[in-house]
Amino acid sequence: MLLAVLIILTAVSCETPGTFMTEGVYYIDSSSGSDGGSGLTPDSAWRSLDKLNNAVFAPGSSVLFKSGQIFRGSLKPSSGTSSKPVTYSSYGGDARPIIQNSLDLGNSSDWIDNGGGIWKASDAFSFDVGNIVFEHGSCAVRKWSLADLSADGDYYFDTFWKILHLKSTLNPGDRYSSVEAALTAHVIDQSNLTYAQFSNLHIRYGGAHGFGGGGTQGLIIRDCEISFMGGGFLYYNNGEPVRYGNGVEFWGDASDNTVEDCYIHDIYDTGVTNQNHTTSAVQENITYRNNIIENCALASFEFWNRPGTSVMSSVVFENNTSVNPGGGWGAQRPDLHGSHVSVFGNEAVLDNVVIRNNIFYGGNMIYFFDQGVWDSPEVRSDYNCLHPVADGDYDYLCVIWDNNSIDSSVKYGAGNLAELRSASGREANSIVADPQFAALEYPYTLSDGSPCQGLGASGY
Repeated sequence: MLLAVLIILTAVSCETPGTFMTEGVYYIDSSSGSDGGSGLTPDSAWRSLDKLNNAVFAPGSSVLFKSGQIFRGSLKPSSGTSSKPVTYSSYGGDARPIIQNSLDLGNSSDWIDNGGGIWKASDAFSFDVGNIVFEHGSCAVRKWSLADLSADGDYYFDTFWKILHLKSTLNPGDRYSSVEAALTAHVIDQSNLTYAQFSNLHIRYGGAHGFGGGGTQGLIIRDCEISFMGGGFLYYNNGEPVRYGNGVEFWGDASDNTVEDCYIHDIYDTGVTNQNHTTSAVQENITYRNNIIENCALASFEFWNRPGTSVMSSVVFENNTSVNPGGGWGAQRPDLHGSHVSVFGNEAVLDNVVIRNNIFYGGNMIYFFDQGVWDSPEVRSDYNCLHPVADGDYDYLCVIWDNNSIDSSVKYGAGNLAELRSASGREANSIVADPQFAALEYPYTLSDGSPCQGLGASGY
């Protein structure tokens, strides 16, 4: 079974000319569909992402996934036009369909006893394994050699032989009710995608990005859940492995894109981000609005663009509720930051970057800025609720990075809002206060007495 799924995923990743599909509504049903059907009615629904990835849908088409079902692999969407986008959504119920780029290793036959409490996956992989998700959302801890597997739940992926090893006192297929190996490829590959819309989907269990790729325009990601993303191997830096994986990443040139009304949580790196390096890029008219972003280990929102010939214009982060950055399964990362808003090495010309009407709760710091962004009058933040939670670690309103360490950087503590206002000209109408959630859990609704009425995702 594992080998068959790997063959399918390998086929999906190949760039082959697609079959052109005329404008229409197409259905996909992973349980009773057939790739030999027309796809034009629920009774003739297609079955696999492989079928979708080998089709090019005409502008104005809709691709609908059956509610509550799981679709495995990486999706390569089709582009539409500004007046006739291609839409990806659901049918047949309220439960979000699940698209996940992971392999099911939940059977005892998927594992071979390697001795010493080490179990080896029975087949080799075609992709790096960025994460392993067990039942109830617990995750394995990645190690970088077989000898480092010391505790149950540690795993090692041999990047040369593409073999997965997991430490477990019992066969993992018997010990856990669910074992999902997240593969390092974007779940939604939006490279060079224009004018496409996604709604009411659950994107999860991928070792790279939930939505990832450069050269995008006119994308709308709305009312989606994006969870347990990232952890894939990227490169070695000074001999140390670097992992990655964001919820939504707009890479390179990106314009007129919106992420709104989404629940984004348990991300190895960052919840939502637009970023670029190496070649010049224009990133403009990007809006992140009314999202709940929780347990993203690096940051909830990250932006940067370089080299200096690049441009970033009209990027807005508004009415979002950001909770507990630095938490979740990604806390295993060695370079944890845990900031709500983070910027690294931006060199691009900035024009109208706005951060407003958000609730920032918990984490190590609200803002992690480089000096250029701190100094820029084009970065405006106001009307936010700032509530870093003192937990014996960091609890800063802002850190201006000195390229050395947090301890030696300029810092503004939780009680220094007046000083932060005076030094930056920002946050004139913001407050430092407990937002008083009705319960400290999703959907983070505000109590009647909250000082943050009208802010965050609940106030939009």
